[in-house]
Amino acid sequence: MKDQNTNVSSIIEFDTMLATHLANIVSSSSDDIDVEIIEALRELCRYFDSDRSALWQGSEDNPDLMTLTHLCTLDEIPPVPEAATTNEFFPWITQQLLMGQMVVIPDVNKLPAEAKVDRDSLLYYGDKSTLAIPITKRNRAIHCALSFAGTSRLLHWSDDHINRGRLAAQTLINVIELKQTEANLQANNKRLRRTVNGTVMALSAVMESRDPYTAGHQRRVAEVASAIATEMGLPQEQIEEIRVAGYLHDIGKISVPAELLSKPGRLKPLEMLLIQVHCQTGYDILKNCEFDSLIAEIAFQHHERFDGSGYPNHLVGKDISPGALIIAVADVVEAMSSHRPYRAAQSIDKVLDEITSGRGIRYAPTVVDACLRLFRERGYVLVAR
Repeated sequence: MKDQNTNVSSIIEFDTMLATHLANIVSSSSDDIDVEIIEALRELCRYFDSDRSALWQGSEDNPDLMTLTHLCTLDEIPPVPEAATTNEFFPWITQQLLMGQMVVIPDVNKLPAEAKVDRDSLLYYGDKSTLAIPITKRNRAIHCALSFAGTSRLLHWSDDHINRGRLAAQTLINVIELKQTEANLQANNKRLRRTVNGTVMALSAVMESRDPYTAGHQRRVAEVASAIATEMGLPQEQIEEIRVAGYLHDIGKISVPAELLSKPGRLKPLEMLLIQVHCQTGYDILKNCEFDSLIAEIAFQHHERFDGSGYPNHLVGKDISPGALIIAVADVVEAMSSHRPYRAAQSIDKVLDEITSGRGIRYAPTVVDACLRLFRERGYVLVAR
């Protein structure tokens, strides 16, 4: 009964240790993952009463060429060189592993004659006993291995040790593969984001090239809107949507005659109607682009007002997209603080007075409050053009 309890305790200890380190690997950043893998190998090394553990991995280009990727050593014997391969240093062992066979070597000196290269390599690195566990990834197409070595003495691994070692090896490689997939997705997302940002900048530049007086307006609206959204504590994904919408909110003005955009005097009613069409035009342009549908919606609604006095559909309060409510305030802040052909730039105090006076009327209270905190408490300053 005592032996049985001891065995159960050992299994619980092993499972707990493995789960803890796998969780650390899963939650680690790309900068820390290698450190966490080494820590996991160190604990496995101690558990298996070994002096060294190593992880060898094949690649998509060379699925059968297992290269040393992670090494943990508790002794001071010669280090295994980086980028070492099992094929080069341990050809006989490699053959067994590629056939899916566990390699258990209690005494390196008793290896068969055909394993001379392996024996010489193991002895050079101080190994007296070696255990190598075959593992695979990517639907068994890529070969990997987890190895343990005893350098201070001969080691004996029980069937329980070997079974747990196999479990640890396969689980570890599965988690590493998951993290590698995650890293690849993040890299692809970054490349996609750069592509989208380039497209956004190009579209914005095309629009602003038609109206020199508002050059930089969309960029500055995007910056102010992002800052307001951040101050409101919105999720990062929503902040990014609002930032992109800020760059593109006036893209519909591409259909407006250039002379109207830069007209120095007050617009006539018909001219105002032509200007107002830019909301619908912007929506029509963006709805079919590879952007989130909310960006097109924000462009469509950014001239709506909280009390229904805006255009094009006189929407009220909760019927207006939260992003459009933020862009509306950012748009007014940027426009009033910038020079126009028909008036001089207003001071930030006058701009904030306009926002304050329209709180709960033209502008959403929560957006106004965040905007006021941003400028008056956080010291936010509009970036010069």
